Amino acid sequence: MPGPITYRRFQEEDLPGLLRLWEEESGWGAISPGQWHKWYVETPHGRCLVIVAVDEQGEIVGQEVFIPSRVIIGDREIPALRLSAPVLCKNLRSAVLHGADHPAIGLYLTGAKAAVADGYGLIYAMTQHAWLPFFRGGARLGLPRVVDAEYACLGLPITSVSSKATEAAGYLTVSPVTNFDARFESLWQSAKDTFPITCGVVRSPAWVHYKNKGHVTLEARDSGDNALVGYTAIKKQTGLLVDILARRPDDLAPVLGATLDWLATEQNDAVKGGIDYLKVMQTPLLRPALDALGFTPVDYRFAFVCASLEPGLPLETFSAEHWYVTPGD
Repeated sequence: MPGPITYRRFQEEDLPGLLRLWEEESGWGAISPGQWHKWYVETPHGRCLVIVAVDEQGEIVGQEVFIPSRVIIGDREIPALRLSAPVLCKNLRSAVLHGADHPAIGLYLTGAKAAVADGYGLIYAMTQHAWLPFFRGGARLGLPRVVDAEYACLGLPITSVSSKATEAAGYLTVSPVTNFDARFESLWQSAKDTFPITCGVVRSPAWVHYKNKGHVTLEARDSGDNALVGYTAIKKQTGLLVDILARRPDDLAPVLGATLDWLATEQNDAVKGGIDYLKVMQTPLLRPALDALGFTPVDYRFAFVCASLEPGLPLETFSAEHWYVTPGD
Protein backbone atom coordinates (compact mmCIF):
# COMPACT_ATOMS: atom_id res chain seq x y z
CA MET A 1 0.00 0.00 0.00
CA PRO A 2 1.33 3.49 -0.79
CA GLY A 3 1.90 5.91 2.06
CA PRO A 4 -0.14 9.05 2.75
CA ILE A 5 -0.94 11.18 -0.27
CA THR A 6 -1.81 14.84 -0.27
CA TYR A 7 -3.89 16.66 -2.89
CA ARG A 8 -3.51 20.29 -3.87
CA ARG A 9 -3.57 22.75 -6.73
CA PHE A 10 -0.80 22.61 -9.32
CA GLN A 11 2.11 25.00 -8.81
CA GLU A 12 4.54 26.03 -11.57
CA GLU A 13 7.41 24.16 -9.92
CA ASP A 14 5.37 20.95 -10.31
CA LEU A 15 5.71 21.00 -14.10
CA PRO A 16 8.84 18.78 -14.39
CA GLY A 17 7.16 16.18 -12.16
CA LEU A 18 3.96 16.32 -14.19
CA LEU A 19 5.84 15.91 -17.47
CA ARG A 20 7.61 12.86 -16.02
CA LEU A 21 4.25 11.47 -14.86
CA TRP A 22 2.86 11.87 -18.38
CA GLU A 23 5.84 10.21 -20.02
CA GLU A 24 6.03 7.24 -17.65
CA GLU A 25 2.45 6.64 -16.56
CA SER A 26 -0.15 8.14 -18.91
CA GLY A 27 0.05 5.58 -21.70
CA TRP A 28 -0.27 8.49 -24.16
CA GLY A 29 3.44 9.29 -24.39
CA ALA A 30 5.56 12.26 -23.39
CA ILE A 31 4.50 15.88 -23.86
CA SER A 32 6.66 19.00 -24.00
CA PRO A 33 6.36 22.11 -21.83
CA GLY A 34 5.03 23.87 -24.92
CA GLN A 35 2.29 21.29 -25.42
CA TRP A 36 1.36 21.52 -21.75
CA HIS A 37 1.05 25.29 -22.06
CA LYS A 38 -1.11 25.11 -25.20
CA TRP A 39 -3.43 22.46 -23.76
CA TYR A 40 -3.81 23.69 -20.19
CA VAL A 41 -2.95 27.40 -20.14
CA GLU A 42 -3.92 28.82 -23.54
CA THR A 43 -7.58 27.79 -23.47
CA PRO A 44 -10.39 30.12 -24.61
CA HIS A 45 -11.50 30.56 -21.00
CA GLY A 46 -8.17 30.78 -19.23
CA ARG A 47 -5.89 28.49 -17.32
CA CYS A 48 -7.14 25.01 -16.42
CA LEU A 49 -7.73 23.97 -12.84
CA VAL A 50 -5.09 21.27 -12.27
CA ILE A 51 -4.99 19.15 -9.12
CA VAL A 52 -1.95 17.01 -8.23
CA ALA A 53 -1.41 14.08 -5.89
CA VAL A 54 1.88 14.20 -3.98
CA ASP A 55 3.48 11.32 -2.06
CA GLU A 56 5.55 11.40 1.16
CA GLN A 57 8.74 12.10 -0.80
CA GLY A 58 7.18 15.10 -2.53
CA GLU A 59 6.90 13.30 -5.88
CA ILE A 60 3.95 13.98 -8.19
CA VAL A 61 2.07 10.66 -8.40
CA GLY A 62 -1.25 11.78 -9.84
CA GLN A 63 -2.96 14.50 -11.85
CA GLU A 64 -6.52 15.61 -12.59
CA VAL A 65 -7.27 18.40 -15.08
CA PHE A 66 -10.48 20.46 -15.17
CA ILE A 67 -10.78 22.45 -18.42
CA PRO A 68 -12.78 25.71 -18.18
CA SER A 69 -15.68 26.18 -20.58
CA ARG A 70 -19.04 27.91 -20.77
CA VAL A 71 -22.31 25.98 -20.62
CA ILE A 72 -25.88 27.11 -21.23
CA ILE A 73 -28.52 25.84 -18.83
CA GLY A 74 -31.90 27.19 -19.90
CA ASP A 75 -31.52 30.93 -20.28
CA ARG A 76 -28.29 31.07 -18.27
CA GLU A 77 -24.69 30.82 -19.41
CA ILE A 78 -22.47 29.66 -16.57
CA PRO A 79 -18.76 28.94 -16.10
CA ALA A 80 -18.18 25.19 -16.10
CA LEU A 81 -15.35 22.67 -16.00
CA ARG A 82 -14.79 19.67 -18.24
CA LEU A 83 -13.29 16.80 -16.23
CA SER A 84 -10.42 14.91 -17.89
CA ALA A 85 -9.28 11.37 -17.13
CA PRO A 86 -6.86 11.19 -14.17
CA VAL A 87 -3.24 10.20 -14.66
CA LEU A 88 -1.93 8.00 -11.83
CA CYS A 89 1.28 6.14 -11.05
CA LYS A 90 1.04 2.43 -11.65
CA ASN A 91 1.29 1.53 -7.95
CA LEU A 92 -1.73 3.74 -7.23
CA ARG A 93 -3.75 2.26 -10.09
CA SER A 94 -3.03 -1.31 -8.98
CA ALA A 95 -3.22 -0.83 -5.21
CA VAL A 96 -6.32 -2.11 -3.43
CA LEU A 97 -7.59 1.17 -2.07
CA HIS A 98 -11.01 1.44 -0.52
CA GLY A 99 -13.64 4.17 -0.41
CA ALA A 100 -12.44 7.70 0.08
CA ASP A 101 -8.80 6.52 0.13
CA HIS A 102 -8.81 6.00 -3.64
CA PRO A 103 -6.63 8.67 -5.32
CA ALA A 104 -9.23 9.30 -8.02
CA ILE A 105 -11.62 10.41 -5.29
CA GLY A 106 -9.01 12.57 -3.60
CA LEU A 107 -8.20 14.34 -6.86
CA TYR A 108 -11.84 14.85 -7.80
CA LEU A 109 -12.93 16.04 -4.34
CA THR A 110 -10.06 18.52 -4.13
CA GLY A 111 -10.86 19.78 -7.61
CA ALA A 112 -14.57 20.15 -6.86
CA LYS A 113 -13.84 22.20 -3.73
CA ALA A 114 -11.40 24.40 -5.63
CA ALA A 115 -13.96 24.83 -8.43
CA VAL A 116 -16.57 26.11 -5.97
CA ALA A 117 -14.03 28.55 -4.54
CA ASP A 118 -13.25 29.77 -8.07
CA GLY A 119 -16.92 30.37 -8.90
CA TYR A 120 -17.63 27.49 -11.29
CA GLY A 121 -21.18 26.18 -11.35
CA LEU A 122 -20.87 22.83 -13.10
CA ILE A 123 -18.54 19.88 -13.72
CA TYR A 124 -19.20 17.56 -16.65
CA ALA A 125 -17.39 14.80 -18.52
CA MET A 126 -17.57 12.37 -21.38
CA THR A 127 -16.04 9.41 -19.60
CA GLN A 128 -15.33 5.73 -20.03
CA HIS A 129 -18.38 3.59 -19.38
CA ALA A 130 -16.50 1.74 -16.61
CA TRP A 131 -16.36 4.97 -14.56
CA LEU A 132 -20.15 5.30 -14.27
CA PRO A 133 -20.42 3.32 -10.99
CA PHE A 134 -17.75 5.61 -9.51
CA PHE A 135 -19.76 8.73 -10.30
CA ARG A 136 -23.16 7.22 -9.50
CA GLY A 137 -22.03 6.03 -6.06
CA GLY A 138 -19.87 9.02 -5.27
CA ALA A 139 -22.40 10.86 -3.10
CA ARG A 140 -21.73 8.48 -0.19
CA LEU A 141 -18.07 9.52 -0.39
CA GLY A 142 -18.82 13.23 -0.46
CA LEU A 143 -18.70 13.71 -4.22
CA PRO A 144 -21.27 15.91 -5.96
CA ARG A 145 -24.39 14.06 -7.13
CA VAL A 146 -24.53 13.59 -10.89
CA VAL A 147 -26.94 13.14 -13.74
CA ASP A 148 -25.68 10.62 -16.26
CA ALA A 149 -26.47 9.06 -19.61
CA GLU A 150 -25.26 6.17 -21.75
CA TYR A 151 -25.08 6.17 -25.53
CA ALA A 152 -24.53 3.42 -28.08
CA CYS A 153 -21.84 3.57 -30.76
CA LEU A 154 -22.59 3.01 -34.45
CA GLY A 155 -20.17 2.69 -37.33
CA LEU A 156 -19.92 2.64 -41.10
CA PRO A 157 -17.01 1.57 -43.37
CA ILE A 158 -16.18 4.42 -45.72
CA THR A 159 -15.85 1.89 -48.56
CA SER A 160 -19.52 1.04 -48.17
CA VAL A 161 -20.78 4.61 -48.33
CA SER A 162 -23.66 4.49 -50.77
CA SER A 163 -25.53 6.95 -52.93
CA LYS A 164 -27.63 7.67 -49.82
CA ALA A 165 -24.79 9.84 -48.49
CA THR A 166 -24.59 11.83 -51.72
CA GLU A 167 -28.37 12.21 -51.80
CA ALA A 168 -28.44 13.35 -48.17
CA ALA A 169 -25.66 15.86 -48.86
CA GLY A 170 -27.78 17.35 -51.61
CA TYR A 171 -27.22 21.08 -51.58
CA LEU A 172 -23.94 21.10 -49.60
CA THR A 173 -20.30 21.66 -50.45
CA VAL A 174 -17.69 20.34 -47.99
CA SER A 175 -14.07 21.34 -47.40
CA PRO A 176 -11.58 21.41 -44.49
CA VAL A 177 -12.01 24.39 -42.16
CA THR A 178 -9.31 27.01 -42.65
CA ASN A 179 -10.70 29.77 -40.44
CA PHE A 180 -12.88 29.51 -37.33
CA ASP A 181 -14.43 32.90 -37.94
CA ALA A 182 -17.65 34.76 -37.12
CA ARG A 183 -19.66 32.31 -39.25
CA PHE A 184 -19.22 29.75 -36.46
CA GLU A 185 -20.67 32.19 -33.93
CA SER A 186 -23.73 32.68 -36.15
CA LEU A 187 -24.03 28.91 -36.57
CA TRP A 188 -24.03 28.40 -32.80
CA GLN A 189 -26.67 31.08 -32.28
CA SER A 190 -28.90 29.53 -34.97
CA ALA A 191 -28.53 26.02 -33.52
CA LYS A 192 -29.15 27.23 -29.98
CA ASP A 193 -32.42 28.84 -31.05
CA THR A 194 -33.75 26.28 -33.53
CA PHE A 195 -33.02 22.91 -31.92
CA PRO A 196 -33.38 24.45 -29.29
CA ILE A 197 -30.28 23.69 -27.23
CA THR A 198 -31.35 24.10 -23.61
CA CYS A 199 -28.25 22.47 -22.09
CA GLY A 200 -24.88 22.28 -23.80
CA VAL A 201 -21.34 23.51 -24.14
CA VAL A 202 -21.17 26.93 -25.80
CA ARG A 203 -19.58 26.37 -29.21
CA SER A 204 -17.93 29.73 -29.79
CA PRO A 205 -15.40 29.98 -32.65
CA ALA A 206 -12.54 29.99 -30.14
CA TRP A 207 -13.89 26.89 -28.37
CA VAL A 208 -14.50 24.96 -31.59
CA HIS A 209 -10.97 25.79 -32.71
CA TYR A 210 -9.43 24.81 -29.35
CA LYS A 211 -11.29 21.49 -29.12
CA ASN A 212 -11.10 20.45 -32.78
CA LYS A 213 -7.90 21.90 -34.24
CA GLY A 214 -6.11 18.53 -33.98
CA HIS A 215 -8.93 16.68 -35.76
CA VAL A 216 -10.18 16.52 -39.34
CA THR A 217 -12.63 19.43 -39.17
CA LEU A 218 -14.91 19.98 -42.13
CA GLU A 219 -17.32 22.78 -42.92
CA ALA A 220 -20.50 22.19 -44.93
CA ARG A 221 -21.69 25.19 -46.92
CA ASP A 222 -24.83 25.82 -48.93
CA SER A 223 -23.87 25.39 -52.60
CA GLY A 224 -26.17 28.28 -53.50
CA ASP A 225 -25.27 31.14 -51.18
CA ASN A 226 -22.11 29.63 -49.59
CA ALA A 227 -23.56 30.07 -46.08
CA LEU A 228 -22.17 27.83 -43.33
CA VAL A 229 -24.75 25.09 -42.68
CA GLY A 230 -22.76 22.98 -40.25
CA TYR A 231 -19.44 21.35 -39.41
CA THR A 232 -18.03 18.00 -38.34
CA ALA A 233 -14.83 17.03 -36.53
CA ILE A 234 -13.32 13.54 -36.75
CA LYS A 235 -10.45 12.09 -34.74
CA LYS A 236 -7.84 10.95 -37.25
CA GLN A 237 -6.50 8.02 -35.24
CA THR A 238 -9.85 6.37 -34.49
CA GLY A 239 -12.34 7.71 -37.03
CA LEU A 240 -14.62 8.89 -34.22
CA LEU A 241 -16.96 11.78 -34.95
CA VAL A 242 -16.08 13.97 -31.97
CA ASP A 243 -18.24 16.97 -32.85
CA ILE A 244 -21.08 17.93 -35.18
CA LEU A 245 -23.34 20.96 -35.31
CA ALA A 246 -25.83 22.28 -37.83
CA ARG A 247 -27.87 25.47 -38.02
CA ARG A 248 -31.11 23.51 -37.47
CA PRO A 249 -32.00 19.88 -36.69
CA ASP A 250 -33.06 19.08 -40.26
CA ASP A 251 -29.55 19.94 -41.45
CA LEU A 252 -27.82 17.30 -39.29
CA ALA A 253 -28.46 14.44 -41.74
CA PRO A 254 -27.27 16.41 -44.80
CA VAL A 255 -24.15 17.58 -42.95
CA LEU A 256 -23.31 14.03 -41.90
CA GLY A 257 -24.07 12.72 -45.39
CA ALA A 258 -21.83 15.38 -46.95
CA THR A 259 -19.06 14.43 -44.53
CA LEU A 260 -19.34 10.76 -45.53
CA ASP A 261 -19.29 11.70 -49.20
CA TRP A 262 -16.14 13.79 -48.68
CA LEU A 263 -14.42 10.97 -46.78
CA ALA A 264 -15.28 8.53 -49.56
CA THR A 265 -14.13 10.73 -52.43
CA GLU A 266 -11.72 13.47 -51.37
CA GLN A 267 -9.97 12.76 -48.07
CA ASN A 268 -6.81 11.14 -49.47
CA ASP A 269 -5.57 14.53 -50.59
CA ALA A 270 -6.07 16.04 -47.13
CA VAL A 271 -5.81 13.31 -44.48
CA LYS A 272 -2.53 11.45 -44.08
CA GLY A 273 -3.23 7.74 -43.70
CA GLY A 274 -6.94 8.20 -44.35
CA ILE A 275 -10.04 7.42 -42.29
CA ASP A 276 -11.59 4.15 -43.43
CA TYR A 277 -14.30 3.69 -40.79
CA LEU A 278 -16.49 6.36 -39.22
CA LYS A 279 -17.81 5.83 -35.68
CA VAL A 280 -20.58 7.98 -34.20
CA MET A 281 -22.15 8.33 -30.77
CA GLN A 282 -25.86 7.69 -31.22
CA THR A 283 -27.91 10.46 -29.63
CA PRO A 284 -31.67 10.85 -30.16
CA LEU A 285 -31.06 13.78 -32.52
CA LEU A 286 -28.62 11.83 -34.71
CA ARG A 287 -30.38 8.49 -34.72
CA PRO A 288 -32.64 9.14 -37.77
CA ALA A 289 -29.63 10.18 -39.86
CA LEU A 290 -27.56 7.20 -38.73
CA ASP A 291 -30.37 4.79 -39.53
CA ALA A 292 -30.97 6.32 -42.96
CA LEU A 293 -27.26 6.20 -43.87
CA GLY A 294 -26.83 2.56 -42.89
CA PHE A 295 -24.78 2.79 -39.70
CA THR A 296 -24.65 -0.44 -37.65
CA PRO A 297 -23.87 -1.12 -33.95
CA VAL A 298 -20.30 -1.16 -32.63
CA ASP A 299 -19.43 -2.92 -29.36
CA TYR A 300 -18.78 0.21 -27.32
CA ARG A 301 -20.81 2.47 -25.06
CA PHE A 302 -20.24 6.14 -24.28
CA ALA A 303 -20.99 7.71 -20.90
CA PHE A 304 -21.77 11.29 -19.91
CA VAL A 305 -21.92 12.73 -16.38
CA CYS A 306 -22.69 16.18 -15.04
CA ALA A 307 -22.64 17.54 -11.49
CA SER A 308 -23.93 20.83 -10.09
CA LEU A 309 -21.71 22.91 -7.84
CA GLU A 310 -24.38 25.56 -7.21
CA PRO A 311 -27.05 25.05 -4.52
CA GLY A 312 -29.43 27.03 -6.73
CA LEU A 313 -28.82 24.78 -9.73
CA PRO A 314 -30.68 21.53 -8.96
CA LEU A 315 -29.98 18.38 -10.96
CA GLU A 316 -33.37 18.34 -12.65
CA THR A 317 -32.57 21.61 -14.46
CA PHE A 318 -29.92 19.88 -16.56
CA SER A 319 -31.03 16.26 -16.81
CA ALA A 320 -29.12 14.33 -19.44
CA GLU A 321 -31.98 14.13 -21.97
CA HIS A 322 -31.90 17.94 -22.26
CA TRP A 323 -28.24 18.09 -23.33
CA TYR A 324 -26.81 18.54 -26.78
CA VAL A 325 -23.71 16.41 -26.39
CA THR A 326 -20.96 14.91 -28.56
CA PRO A 327 -17.89 12.80 -27.67
CA GLY A 328 -15.61 15.83 -27.97
CA ASP A 329 -17.52 17.63 -25.22
